[in-house]
Order: sequence, then structure tokens, then C-alpha cells
Amino acid sequence: MKYFAIDVVLLPPKEIRDKCIQISQEFAGRQKRPFSLNVKDNLPHLSLFMCVLAEKDMPKARQVLGEVAEQFKSVLITLTDLRSVMVGSGRMFQFKAKKTAALQKLHEKIIAQLRPFTHQRATPAVYFKKRGEYFDPITPRWLQNFLQAASFKKFDPHLTLRTSFAKTDKLPVRFKANTLAICHQGDRSTCRKILYQTKLALI
Repeated sequence: MKYFAIDVVLLPPKEIRDKCIQISQEFAGRQKRPFSLNVKDNLPHLSLFMCVLAEKDMPKARQVLGEVAEQFKSVLITLTDLRSVMVGSGRMFQFKAKKTAALQKLHEKIIAQLRPFTHQRATPAVYFKKRGEYFDPITPRWLQNFLQAASFKKFDPHLTLRTSFAKTDKLPVRFKANTLAICHQGDRSTCRKILYQTKLALI
């Protein structure tokens, strides 16, 4: 049976997506293993839940996520800080997002609805990877530890920029996000391929 390492995410609107990509690509030349954000197969995203999903359960996951989307309106996101954190074997910059009640509620609702038919044990085989691409062996650990280390009270919303050098003078930044997606994860929890997406429905 085939399995996927997935990330349920909020995708930012075009102007925020493009700004994240611009910063990521601006400093790519300084990277040991450059793999900048882009619009094709390394999308800026805000993670809400990471897990492993069997291919046979993908239709159910899509149905459940569609039902969740019908219960929520667009989420106001405020990017408050630009910070450097350890990601795998190196440091990366992230935009830290304010943890609001609405964002927390969406995060917890998705976990409650998807968790019954998902798995937390991950191997390199369940990740998106093109031939010859580097894959950090620490990558599965984030998914396996997500519920214990990054959920509920420990939920820490952010947008990773995939660069160890970054700067901006335009914070805080506020925007509404209304696209909910299931992404196939790649190296260090990148969003490599959209498997499903829908819009938050309430006005």
C-alpha cells in the first residue's frame, strides 16, 4: 500500500507568497544546499497538521477537509517577527505568525477530524523526492513528533523561508488566508505538491 507524508496547510495569498519567494531566492547563493521557495514545487505555507496518510484514505481526507473548510471563514494572519531557527542540519529564517484564537481553533479542528485515520510513523519512502535530490535524514522526525512537540498549546504558526539569510523592514504584515490544502511533504517539511485544496467558505 502506498503512503504519503502530508502537511495540511494554509496557503498565503499571492502577494505574500511572492514576497516569501523573493526573500528566499535573494539569498539562495549563500546556501550550502540551495533549494529556494518557488511556485512550482516548494510553496510557502503555514502548517496546521502533519501526518502520514494511506492512499486509500485520501478521498476521506479530502471530504473531511472540505467539511472543515465549510465551517470557517478566512483567517487573519499577522506576521510579527523574522527569526532564525534550527531546521534539520542548519538554520533557516521564518516569519513568525501571531497565534490567534481563530488560527488555533482551525488547527485543533483539523487534527480532531483527520487524526482517526492517519499515522505518525514516517520513513523516507513516504516523502516527495526527485532523483538526485538531497533528503535530510532528520526530516521524518518532525512529522513523527508533530503532535507532541508542535500541536495544541505548543502550536507555533510560521512561514519558513528556506534560507539561512534574510532581512525585511516591513513588519508586522497582516493578510487574510482562505486556501486550505493537503501537501505532499518533501525534505525538511517542504510543500512539494498540492494533493488537494479548497477555500474557507464562511463570509
